[in-house]
Amino acid sequence: MPESTSIRLKFFSLTLSLCGSILVLSGCITGPSNPAATQPATAIDPDRATLQYWIDQPAIAHVHSDQFQPLWNACRDSARDRFFNIDRNDYREGLLTTFPVISQQFFEPWRRDTGDGRELLQSSLATVRRTLRFEFERDGDFWTVTPKVIVERFSLAERRITSVTQYRTIVQGATEPDRLGPDGQRIANSYWYAIGRDTALEQTLADEIHGRIEQ
Repeated sequence: MPESTSIRLKFFSLTLSLCGSILVLSGCITGPSNPAATQPATAIDPDRATLQYWIDQPAIAHVHSDQFQPLWNACRDSARDRFFNIDRNDYREGLLTTFPVISQQFFEPWRRDTGDGRELLQSSLATVRRTLRFEFERDGDFWTVTPKVIVERFSLAERRITSVTQYRTIVQGATEPDRLGPDGQRIANSYWYAIGRDTALEQTLADEIHGRIEQ
């Protein structure tokens, strides 16, 4: 066999092998792709961004006591120890809530308002706040409290910069209070929206409250 023919055969064989490897690595697409992978990150149920949606989700921790006032005081003291100010003291409805507080960041080790490392990382990378909510119910001779921690994230629209002399105002947000959305409706340029519950902190609060009333 001539040398030139041998070289051509080797090149053809190498090309076939390369094409086969590409097909194997890329896989075979026999149907439509997952719709979740082709939608924007904001394409979610609007109800999931509301406080009430996350308040209605099942709780993971409960504390029981045969005395109401010590249980109430334990919840109040646990909230204050984490620098939360009490917003609502509703004995009739059995509801104790706090004002929202900007969450702890990694350089604030003296604070204890994030449940675990994942939550701490989230509040360090974005502006996040938490609100504590304690729901009381009576069951016979016992009282049950359910701690819930609502997490919200801050959204701030970008500000248009038309000159290098305006670089100092880049983080101040848009100058107008709202803007037009894709559907023509007015949207606020800055707002808070709910993103979930800090279940790790809820469990920590429940354990702490239980320890307080045991004392």
